Amino acid sequence: MTAATSIPEITADADRFAQALAAEIAGEPALRYQGMPSDGDSDRAYRALGEGGWIGVHWPVELGGRGLTSLDTLACEERFGYHWLPLSGYLLSVKTIGNALLRFASPELQERLIPEIAAGRILFCQGFSEPDAGSDLGSLRTRARVDGDRFVIDGRKIWTSSADYADWVYLAVRTDPERPRHRGISVLVAPISTTGIRVHSHPTLGGGTIGELELEGVEIP
Repeated sequence: MTAATSIPEITADADRFAQALAAEIAGEPALRYQGMPSDGDSDRAYRALGEGGWIGVHWPVELGGRGLTSLDTLACEERFGYHWLPLSGYLLSVKTIGNALLRFASPELQERLIPEIAAGRILFCQGFSEPDAGSDLGSLRTRARVDGDRFVIDGRKIWTSSADYADWVYLAVRTDPERPRHRGISVLVAPISTTGIRVHSHPTLGGGTIGELELEGVEIP
């Protein structure tokens, strides 16, 4: 497809792709995904979207996207939702951190990560919520101090969806404790295998798992 592709064309293609993928994941030729998707289903759907060229539809071609418009992306995502694709991995890796990297990251970091996200080869988990802060970022206790040319992070994160499957994590950390509590906060990214990051899984009543991260002396350039 090219930038001249019309929304009806790309919507029809996305609809066919989503229908086939939903049936494959569900294990039956159904149009709707039945039941609660597991993290594994979400990971599988995310990788398939990347392989099929459905991640970053409006991202620059030179970074692995299709160079279309945000409206094209919205039209595709609408079709994915209609077929109940498990999109947790897509939400975390593309809608949240992928788009943020395109807006805020250095060109070097964009060139390193965006093509891999577009291809579905890097899956992110989100390190925002904390045991003593919930989802209130103003109460963050995880700190990142500067040591030479790197940050050193200590703290804990909870409700870390897909932590068992993720390749990278993006972390909300307090980098300036002297500023008002809703300021002085930064978002850092790191491979989940970075020394000092420990992943714990906790079973839920629904049969799934929820992740927790322990961060001790984690060094991020």
